[in-house]
Amino acid sequence: MKHIDSMKEFQEILQLHEIVIVDVYGTWCPPCKLIGPYFEKLASEFPNVYAAKVNVDEAEDLVKDLKIGAVPTFIKFVKGKRVDNAYGVDKSKLLEMFENK
Repeated sequence: MKHIDSMKEFQEILQLHEIVIVDVYGTWCPPCKLIGPYFEKLASEFPNVYAAKVNVDEAEDLVKDLKIGAVPTFIKFVKGKRVDNAYGVDKSKLLEMFENK
């Protein structure tokens, strides 16, 4: 599981991978701790999806650019474009993001 720490690194990942799903989380966030393992499980089950994590306290420039208002937030990018979001502990929505191309 890749942890993204900067805007530059994030842009490189978007250029290199067709489908990217990012988990924006906080280590202090109870819902993040609940859904995090499920996100990691899905990442291992869908090798065509590049899954990454962004800690809100370690990548503030990226979090600001992504306009994150709450955690956990999951964002799906296809060919570099933001196409979907999921918030909170919504396992069905998160699964849908991984399944749909």
